[in-house]
Amino acid sequence: MEGMPYDAYTYSFETQGESSAEAAAVAKLMGGLISPVYFYAEDKAFFGLGPLKAAAASIPKQGARHPIRADKTFKALRAGAPADTRAIFYLSTKALSKLVLRARPEDQSPLGYNTGRLSGLLSWFDASPTTAGFGLGIGAEDIKALKAILE
Repeated sequence: MEGMPYDAYTYSFETQGESSAEAAAVAKLMGGLISPVYFYAEDKAFFGLGPLKAAAASIPKQGARHPIRADKTFKALRAGAPADTRAIFYLSTKALSKLVLRARPEDQSPLGYNTGRLSGLLSWFDASPTTAGFGLGIGAEDIKALKAILE
């Protein structure tokens, strides 16, 4: 995405004391996970994580394979946000769950949630000249999944 305006933020974490190699690896991973890059093109914004060139390379050249406006779970969560919402962030927990399940060892027992019933995570920001608000929408199955993954 040559010539596309962007904002990039990087964060790094250091471990102190006698830290293990695992703690250092987690610190490095956390820095990469929360280092966002935002690209702007016309009326669209693209969000990525990690190095600038890698994030730019991941932007679909022909648009999204599955437009968000066609996603039923997004529409259901979006209905709960105020009409004057200025910004929306949506994370498909169905897609995220598929990645988590691929990373799990095959011999582990099944997780206690239904991937097909995941809703996603929606946050929004709304503002007017006199007020500002922030909200979060998450489905019950998503809470159940989070609990199962963290156990």
